[in-house]
Amino acid sequence: MCRSSGRGDLERRLRAATARILRPATVLCVVGEYKRGKSDAVNALIGQQICPVDDDLATVAVTLIGHGETPGATVRRIEDGERIIERLELDALADYASEVGNPANRRNVEMIEVAVPSPVLNTGLVVVDTPGVGAFRGGYDRAVLDFLPYADGLVFVTDASAELTPPELRFLDEAKDRCPNVIVVLTKVDLYPQWRRIAELDTHHLAQVGVADGLVAISSFLRREALQRGDAGINAESGFTDLLAAVQLRVLDHSKTRSVERSLDDLIEAAVQIRSSATVTVQALEDPSRSQQQLDELKAATEEVGHLRSAGAAWGTILGDGISDLRSAVDYRLRAGMRARVQEHDRILAEADPRGGWEEITERLQDDLIAEGEVIFSLIQEAGGEIAVRIADSIRDAVPESLLPEATAPAIREIWEASDRSLNVQGPGPFSSALSVLRGGYSGMLLLGMLTRVVGLAALGPITIGVGAAFGVKQYRDERKRQTEKRRHEARMVLRQFLDQVQIEFSNRSMRAIQDLHRALRDHFTAKIQELSAGYTAAAKELQAALQADQRKREQLGAALGERISGIDDLCRRASAARIGGGS
Repeated sequence: MCRSSGRGDLERRLRAATARILRPATVLCVVGEYKRGKSDAVNALIGQQICPVDDDLATVAVTLIGHGETPGATVRRIEDGERIIERLELDALADYASEVGNPANRRNVEMIEVAVPSPVLNTGLVVVDTPGVGAFRGGYDRAVLDFLPYADGLVFVTDASAELTPPELRFLDEAKDRCPNVIVVLTKVDLYPQWRRIAELDTHHLAQVGVADGLVAISSFLRREALQRGDAGINAESGFTDLLAAVQLRVLDHSKTRSVERSLDDLIEAAVQIRSSATVTVQALEDPSRSQQQLDELKAATEEVGHLRSAGAAWGTILGDGISDLRSAVDYRLRAGMRARVQEHDRILAEADPRGGWEEITERLQDDLIAEGEVIFSLIQEAGGEIAVRIADSIRDAVPESLLPEATAPAIREIWEASDRSLNVQGPGPFSSALSVLRGGYSGMLLLGMLTRVVGLAALGPITIGVGAAFGVKQYRDERKRQTEKRRHEARMVLRQFLDQVQIEFSNRSMRAIQDLHRALRDHFTAKIQELSAGYTAAAKELQAALQADQRKREQLGAALGERISGIDDLCRRASAARIGGGS
């Protein structure tokens, strides 16, 4: 119908929708604490050694692994404020993805995309290996949580050495609200004979945080052996058949249902546009007296849409003003937030000695900055939605929820570690403290001796010693106070330098997010306007051809268009029923 109506744009859209159903992109995010066998499990799941695995290796960058006939990798990172895209061989991944090759992610890797031929991935599955989360390193867990709403499923990895820890359970409790399709995997069951007892305890803990489906016990070692030998029995014993079945049932099937629903929406929208054009022509054929008026209206609508495509169109002004206001709002919020952090920690340092509370102070600051980053990027998303609605109102078009791009807060603790500014909060040792007392005592005795000579008094030895001791204690207290103030001053300088660096990083990340938003809005509405233009042009062309035809051809055309409209109505009814029925 699209092709015969001259709507090549809609035909391409429906072909893309068909491809989406046949091979939906399904994102499976794999997370877990360090040294739980996460990357090893990813490799065993895919059936290839992709992610770096070693006793001394830890993942520091998000790695997306998808199907590709030609193996290779693409690294996206930031260098001197610019985004750089590099192609890599697979054997060079450890230099960017691991703690050994890329300590504290000093290369500023944002994402690594890997393509490998794999039967497991050929269905459209994309497996995401993430940095470790939990109590050992902060910041990564927040970044992973921010990513989860964009994932179709979550595989949480723990091992059989011990039962789930409170930090792991807290993470799961928050993660399941962002990605309900959770599969918990118990690794290394071949190394720990007591793994069944651990599995029983973990199942109880999972039920308490609302993960009722229990867990899947696996052995990556047995999986590798099974693949090397081609042994189905060992493969079943490894537990990976159960894991793949869970992924298929709870993630892939769910993702395909969503792809079908989205494709059905595209189908219905295209059908409505085709029906609208056919209806105009049928009405003109049924009432020739209005045919010229309808043709004039179509031409006027085409011209109006043409104005929307011009540089001075109102929607472009709305977009430009909205983005400009958003930049100003984010910049103000960022400056105000950093100023508030400085004032707050100045007050904290005025009352605390960094010598004993430096770690607590810095942890609190980093948590505050993570929360501030979430507020800033939430502001960008919300403002982007409001801009989109205003533009849609101006051209009377709808905006899909998937329009807004992903924006993630920077990993605050990475910035802190990369800043390499450690505060020396060690107080004076026993030797220097005793030296202060001795110096104070000596000064006090010397001063008292001078006074007694001046006034002509013969000072008694015990009195001289007592006064000297008092002077010594005062000198010691003054020295301690001076050292405390010195530490406070040093702490303020370090924190302010850190905040300056964080502000620069936040500013760069937020401005890039706003630029991405600007492009997404612009491209979306440009495509919608082009679609409107194509629709009006095709309808006018079809109507013009109908008006120029003889009576016999008009009747044939009217009958054909009537059948088309009837077919579209039936198609929309079936599509709507499938949409309501979950895409079945």
